[in-house]
Amino acid sequence: MKVRVVHQSSQSLTCLLELPNKDPFYYTAVYASNLCANRADLWAELIYLSDFYDLQNNQWFVGGDFNQILQPSEHSSPTVSVPNSLMYQFQDCILQAGLFDLRYNGPSLTWTNNQPDSPIAKKLDRQLINYNTLSAFPHASVTFLPPSISDHTPCLLDLAVHLSKAGTQPFKFQNYLTKHPNFTMVINDAWARAGSNCWTLTQLCWKLKLIKSDLKLLNRENFSKIQEKVKETYCLLQTVQEGDLNTTYFHRICQVRASYNAIRLFTTAAGTRVIDPTEMSQLAVAHFQSVLGPLASCSPPIASMASWFFGLFDYRVSPAQAQQMLIIPSNVEI
Repeated sequence: MKVRVVHQSSQSLTCLLELPNKDPFYYTAVYASNLCANRADLWAELIYLSDFYDLQNNQWFVGGDFNQILQPSEHSSPTVSVPNSLMYQFQDCILQAGLFDLRYNGPSLTWTNNQPDSPIAKKLDRQLINYNTLSAFPHASVTFLPPSISDHTPCLLDLAVHLSKAGTQPFKFQNYLTKHPNFTMVINDAWARAGSNCWTLTQLCWKLKLIKSDLKLLNRENFSKIQEKVKETYCLLQTVQEGDLNTTYFHRICQVRASYNAIRLFTTAAGTRVIDPTEMSQLAVAHFQSVLGPLASCSPPIASMASWFFGLFDYRVSPAQAQQMLIIPSNVEI
């Protein structure tokens, strides 16, 4: 990795980093002052860097100790309930610089005063990125580790989180399958092959599994990669229309949501961190089996005679009332 310092001050250090087979990106390490007047100079400096180096069109990381919370929820004291001018200044800075928080794991509050009699905790440390960075490193994540000798929690940035696919992909029913002329026949054949009776939830799941296999085959043979083709056509139409109708903003929001919604790791009851996708899938299956019960515990189907239901209560409707219940209501009654 090649590192070149491009800017430095008393509160920040900005470097240009080059990784093999990757586009260069900027990283600004921050150690903000305890004085709010000096931090105002830092906010102005970050905005200057964004404009001078055109960082909104480049990949840019900004991380470190900002000595300032962004919103009241980042303070442990319940008395801090509304934003103040210092929070607004910080918010305005990252908004103008086009920065936002990278998805993170670990404690939300990263600093403590280490005073047991009057404890206070705040989120003073953070890792910020822009949209170009998220596009270049869609699986990047930050982990705030347990604090050691410092009153701040260490921050570990991982740029190369690889989310491999474990097992088969979940089946998703597509509405366009109902438009195929053989759709009804495929459903009827699959249902009949699984047996005519369906008394238990296990039998129902088996029927649905057979139907799922046939629907996958129907989709692959007749609608192969149709979603990709529709997406390509839609993008082509957008390029020939006047205006982008906020499509750039829309795709940026989708990128951020996908980054935040991705499951990066599991933490077991013993505190062990599981990051391997295969182990994560096995852990998830084991958890839901423990909640829903093992397959061996399923009770066999119980067929009750009609006389058993009649013995539950003595009341019987009259033949006239039974006939009345079979009459289809008129439009006026409805």
